[in-house]
Amino acid sequence: MDANAAPSLTDLLNHELGTNFIETPLQWPLPFRITPCMTDPSNANPTPEPFHLLTCGHIVFIHDQDCHCGPNCHHTNTFTQSGENTTTPQTHPHIGAIQAQDTLYCETCTGIPFDLYIATHPPTTFSLPNNNPQIRRCLALTRTLLQSYTNLPNEDFNTSTAPLSFGQTLPNSNAHTLLCSHEVFGVESRPCAVNCVGWRACRGRIAGGGGVRSREAILCEECVGRAGLVYLRFARGEVERAVRGWEEERDERV
Repeated sequence: MDANAAPSLTDLLNHELGTNFIETPLQWPLPFRITPCMTDPSNANPTPEPFHLLTCGHIVFIHDQDCHCGPNCHHTNTFTQSGENTTTPQTHPHIGAIQAQDTLYCETCTGIPFDLYIATHPPTTFSLPNNNPQIRRCLALTRTLLQSYTNLPNEDFNTSTAPLSFGQTLPNSNAHTLLCSHEVFGVESRPCAVNCVGWRACRGRIAGGGGVRSREAILCEECVGRAGLVYLRFARGEVERAVRGWEEERDERV
């Protein structure tokens, strides 16, 4: 390998987190897997995949032509804070050269769908400047979005998400503590994931996972449910406003 070549994301993750990420995922029985902040190797010209893990711990789906990482992606933020990108540029190039500069929007954190947020917080323009940073259109991982993307039936989708552990221990499973602050159950043979908390703190590692992580994320069932509530709440609000408008028109006619 060329000593001056830019490091792979796996190399950066291993350097930053002091752990070993698996280049070839283990074969645990899951019908659907997400590798956030990675590129699609099946493409002749590798392009970033739409799933990204943010510093808040949530995984989002970029609904935009540009699927590069943003400054609030978990791995790029850790990389920037480490200072490695400025002290050893040959080994770790400046982060600006390998990522976009706009922030990736998290609907689960704000509780507001992107289209509604951007309508009330328009991006900065030359004629109408404001303090709102440039953000990129990203969607929360709802059940509807994921099933549309994967075409998985309900049964297969359910086995791809990890339920909350509530601090319990079950046979044939390991509990993993995720960056979203939820502890979930995972398949026993599955090591820690890219979205597990610091590798020394996750119960999955303590239970025998060692210092090895998978590049694939554990899909938190609770976060998927909360993402759906974001849209459900505003859909209900639209229905309630329509009903109130109809009642007001009816009362005026009477």
